[in-house]
Amino acid sequence: MIATLEKIRSTPSATMARDIASLAGVSKNYDHVPALRGVNFAVHAGELVALLGPNGAGKTTAVKLLLGLMQPSAGRVRVFGGDPTNPQNRVRVGAMLQVAGRHGPHRSHQLVNRAGQQGRRRRPDQQC
Repeated sequence: MIATLEKIRSTPSATMARDIASLAGVSKNYDHVPALRGVNFAVHAGELVALLGPNGAGKTTAVKLLLGLMQPSAGRVRVFGGDPTNPQNRVRVGAMLQVAGRHGPHRSHQLVNRAGQQGRRRRPDQQC
């Protein structure tokens, strides 16, 4: 299937013009099967974005490209103006997994505290 990416766009202001993440002419093939073909997509500061589409539309592939977890077959992917695989950009990006489950009988504040503790670990861009 070909990707259908839709955005909920608020009224842009002068402060929202900066691209936070973008796909420019991006294509991604799995062997000979196209997942994305020539996708152009940009998220600006302050926007709320929803990726909508049926199974196989390329939503997860687009997110994986933006997270730097895979390379496009063609086109350019940018996050904060740079390569999403760059450690300086990666530490600024987070994602919620498709399937989220609770790990044990924890309360929400306990999970948030645990996530905060993991965030204090040494970042990839810090030297030993």
